Amino acid sequence: MKTTDFPLLREKIVNSHTILFALLPAVTLFAINLREFVFPQIIRSLAVLSIAAVLLLRVGWLRFRDIERAALLSSLLLSLFMYYGHAYNLLIDLLKLFASLDGITIQINGISYGAHFLILLVWIGFIVAGIRLAGRGNRWKRRFTQFLFLLSIIFILFPAVTIVDNWGAIVGASEPLLFGPEIESALHQSNGPHTPDIYYIVLDAYGREDILEEFYAYDNSTFTNQLKDFGFYVARDSRSNYSNTNSSLASSLNMTYLDQGLDLPSDDLHCARYLAQVTASSRVITILRELGYQIVSFETGFRSTENANADLYLHSVNKRLNAFENLLLQNSFLSLIFDLSSTLNGPFEYPRYAAHRDRIAFTLDNVSKLGPQSQPRFVFAHIVAPHPPFVFDATGKAVDQRIQFGIGDGDYFPGTREEYINGYSNQLTYLNAALLEIVQELTQDPVNQPVIIIQGDHGPRLVMEWSHPSADAKREGMAILNAYYMPDVDKSQLYDEISPVNSFRVLFNAYFNAGFDLLPDQSYMMAHGCQDQYSALPAESELLDIQE
Repeated sequence: MKTTDFPLLREKIVNSHTILFALLPAVTLFAINLREFVFPQIIRSLAVLSIAAVLLLRVGWLRFRDIERAALLSSLLLSLFMYYGHAYNLLIDLLKLFASLDGITIQINGISYGAHFLILLVWIGFIVAGIRLAGRGNRWKRRFTQFLFLLSIIFILFPAVTIVDNWGAIVGASEPLLFGPEIESALHQSNGPHTPDIYYIVLDAYGREDILEEFYAYDNSTFTNQLKDFGFYVARDSRSNYSNTNSSLASSLNMTYLDQGLDLPSDDLHCARYLAQVTASSRVITILRELGYQIVSFETGFRSTENANADLYLHSVNKRLNAFENLLLQNSFLSLIFDLSSTLNGPFEYPRYAAHRDRIAFTLDNVSKLGPQSQPRFVFAHIVAPHPPFVFDATGKAVDQRIQFGIGDGDYFPGTREEYINGYSNQLTYLNAALLEIVQELTQDPVNQPVIIIQGDHGPRLVMEWSHPSADAKREGMAILNAYYMPDVDKSQLYDEISPVNSFRVLFNAYFNAGFDLLPDQSYMMAHGCQDQYSALPAESELLDIQE
């Protein structure tokens, strides 16, 4: 055997700990986020990390001619690179617990360079120690290599077991849900001269007009009045049925409450996957398919609300990295590069912001431009705005983000309440202008008039404290925009308190003689979206009387 041969495959299997440590960040991240990601999204990351590990081993072998030393240093460097962002976030959380340490954070534009400096010192220390340890005698290196191999097996087993254990978490909800006898007529009758296109535009965290005035000093009457001028019915007192997106959409698209007719699992992960499944294969979609509708869906970046199995699934052509890859990069050493670029007005933005902004803009630009079609369409567009993060200003220009990507609101929002109010209000202004253009384009044909529902999935959350929601937080978080454009039919079933659970019951009754009874309009606060985690809210008038 030549001494220049690369001996990776000929050495003991224990030196494979470098590859295992390389795969560990991606496998762990996937296990933690099983609710939002599917396995195909991580394949490219696993491949790139494996190749990086092999290349590092190769370079180490060429440098040291010692596979054990090369493996030790490669595992160390890969781990330090991939876990830098996690270490930074952990240190920031620890510093928040000790007010006396605030002085060492050295914050610039919300970025703690003091924390970066401390971590860099520790990381340099790890590298120096690793080089010294790797240079010790062969017997010690062999024992330490065996220890690292065992450690890598143990570390990767924990997330792997979680993944395998939940591999069947996509509960079998693909079979059409059962309907009552009143639906038979809905599948065969239509009141109008044509079967209208139906647009269901869900705006994440879009609040009701009076709530926006009360909490944000934002006058939204101009927008709602313009909707009324187009012929919309705007429900003045509408509330969401559920306080989170997954539960709200599963309820509205199945025309029922989650504890009525849906067999919800009790654990969080299985429940989240189930809600995503019954949203994608909902009663509304099943009925419309039977009626000959083409189902159109847009990418949202959140698998729980996007129906990739729709007849037409649209996403931005600017897509480079998927959501999982962006999150993986955000937690790596590149987070320091993104922070520096943000502070110095450099060219690099936190990776998930651009993708998030592209998805919103793509949906707004294309929802009304689908072109002619021989069959009627049901277009479902969930737009993750005006919900944080606030990526647009009032004119639609990109907002320069100086913090890591996150969708937290309430007391999980990473800024001040004033920043939330300004960001929400500006993004809402941009969204309103875009929506009016969409409505103008969709309603310009006097012959083929569509049905349009524009609806918030839940309200905004400026004052929400998740551990102990106040009466005001409940009022704000449940009050939604709820607007209906239903031409050429009797609209007498629309009323000011109508909630999303009744939206499609009214639509099917009006256009297809379905004969659905309307359900009581009830709102629930949800922890994660499972049947044992919600509590019914009192009427809004009662919340106003509660003194916290």
